[in-house]
Amino acid sequence: MGFGKKEIIAFALVFLATLLWATFFGLTGLSANDFFTLKLHIVLEKILTLNTLAFFVFLTLPIALIAVLAKRMEKISLIIAAETASLLALIIAFALFPQMQSLWATAILYLIAIPLAIEMATVQYNELTKWVALRVGLSAAGKTTMFVSIGLVLFCIITVLPEQGLYVQKFETFITDFAQGVTSGESNQSISSGMAGLVVQSQITIVDTLLQNAAFTKLRQKTDPDVIAFVAVSEATADGIKSPEYRQEITEKFSESSSGAIQEINIMELLKDQFPFIDIMEQFMWAIYAMAIAGIFSLAALIISKPMGALFAVIGEKIISLVEPEETEGNEQQMESNEQQYESK
Repeated sequence: MGFGKKEIIAFALVFLATLLWATFFGLTGLSANDFFTLKLHIVLEKILTLNTLAFFVFLTLPIALIAVLAKRMEKISLIIAAETASLLALIIAFALFPQMQSLWATAILYLIAIPLAIEMATVQYNELTKWVALRVGLSAAGKTTMFVSIGLVLFCIITVLPEQGLYVQKFETFITDFAQGVTSGESNQSISSGMAGLVVQSQITIVDTLLQNAAFTKLRQKTDPDVIAFVAVSEATADGIKSPEYRQEITEKFSESSSGAIQEINIMELLKDQFPFIDIMEQFMWAIYAMAIAGIFSLAALIISKPMGALFAVIGEKIISLVEPEETEGNEQQMESNEQQYESK
């Protein structure tokens, strides 16, 4: 078994393709802390970018190339070339983007997927007769993304499980801050304003009822100094209650009262009493993170990476067929001969 021209070409193609998607992932700036932060706006700023889209588009390019080459190369030679090229590309990517180093378990699962994809492609090229490149590429891409998902699960276990208490504390802090924000932030401001409006309106109704009463109307006609002073104070009080300043004062008092009340309540204890499953969530925090991260990745891979893997395989098959038409035709004739022998048996 030698390392000839085909092996060198396979090494170069797989190396460049692997380095391509790894570079795009590194450019997203995503780190281990980003995967486990509950500050979603920070994560979304990094995920919803063209770099992330490019990462998912080119993730299965190396596997598609490997699957196509499996038809034309010796299996062991291709495995050595592909594994060496992928490992070297990932080492360079880890050196260029240190934040990626925490994903070493995921990288190992990616490398494990390569020989399995080659074995599967070799078998399928001998068995399939229609849409061969498309189906081989789709299958190889699916196998690879599945292994990467498993790698993400291991990444979550390795990262979260040893420091379960820390991540539980982060979760409880997030819930507490959210609850306090609801009660003392803009939502509470709206509630306080509404309550103040009801109080002020009820006071206005009472005062207007008193001032419009026939008995009070008669008091306005009195000339006694004390009565005149009483009438003046009553009317001034009514004007004050109807003023915007008074309404704002009542609103602020409601807001201060509710903020003080929420600080005296242990929010997490209250929530745990009402929703016992929160305790279970905290015990299996690592599993929740793993399912969430692996699930999001699998969904994006299903929509983008797997179809692109099939497309790359078809394109690669066409290009190689043009470059090596004679060898391709000979392989096809050999496949037809194998099929005829299989049917005769």
